[in-house]
Order: sequence, then C-alpha cells, then structure tokens
Amino acid sequence: MRARAAFLAGAGSAALLAIGWNASLSLATTNTTNSVPAAAGTSGVATTKSSSAASTPAPSASAAPSDSASAAPAPAPAPAPAPAGPADGTYQGQAIDYQFGTVQVSVVIAGGQITDVQNNIAQATRGRDQAFPLLLNEVLQAQSAHISNLSGATYTTRAYEQAVQSALDAAGFTG
Repeated sequence: MRARAAFLAGAGSAALLAIGWNASLSLATTNTTNSVPAAAGTSGVATTKSSSAASTPAPSASAAPSDSASAAPAPAPAPAPAPAGPADGTYQGQAIDYQFGTVQVSVVIAGGQITDVQNNIAQATRGRDQAFPLLLNEVLQAQSAHISNLSGATYTTRAYEQAVQSALDAAGFTG
C-alpha cells in the first residue's frame, strides 16, 4: 500500500510539473501582442516595439534606432590625467634592525623608475652581507620592494625589503 501511495504521489508531482511547463509554453506562443525590446538608441534609453504576430522574429541587437536623426553624437572622452609619479631624486628610508644587523638604503629614482639602491648601512653577520648586491639586482628588476627571497638569507631579504619600501614610501613611489 505504501509503495502505491509513493508512486501515485510522485506521478502526481510529475504531472503537475508537466502541466505547469506546458501552460507556460502555451502562454508564450498564444499571446498576440508581444513586447520586444528594441536596440538602445545612442541616448542609452531602450524603447519597445510591439509585434502583431507571435511568429515575428525579434529584432537583432544590431538594429539601427528608428530615430537616428535626433540622436546627438556622444561626447569625446576626456584625456586621461598624466600619472603623478615621484620627482627624480634620491630618497632615504628608515634604518631597519634585524637579528643579523641593520639595513638602511637610499633609492635613486629617475624618469619614474628605480635606477639605483645605495646601501647607507648594510650590516650583516656571518657572510650574509654577500646578499646585498643580489638584492639590489632583484629590486632593479622588480621595480619595487617585492622581491624574491634569497635562500640562506631570508631575514636579510626581509629587512632589505622593508628598508627599500621605506625609501619608496618617502619618495611616494607606487610602482
């Protein structure tokens, strides 16, 4: 008895879904006056057109507006403002203390580019100071303080990044 009730409930639900789907299709095809959006004019306002038969295809989106004589031409876009970059010069950052020493750099900017990083204070114990020339090259390639970590010199790399970022902040450099 339960199986029969479950079957009839499922069949009834399926029938209701089919009837509702069928009804929505018949409403869409038997309506004699359909509103179809027309292409938007140059003013940006969409208009609607009515078709008298349901089998009339809708106009394509590339259809020209019917009132093209009264449409005003679009205004020319304003020129983009020139990016305001830092002035050319040498900008000194803060001294960054870390567990192997202290790093302070000055960044030289010319033509909106980082052209040099000068080590004002570059202290690192146990040979870690050998990382500074490599870190300089990383900054010049990246044109920012976001550089790759040097294996074996992680703390020195992070301190150098902070020192360079401090100098770039002083310059107002966002590159």
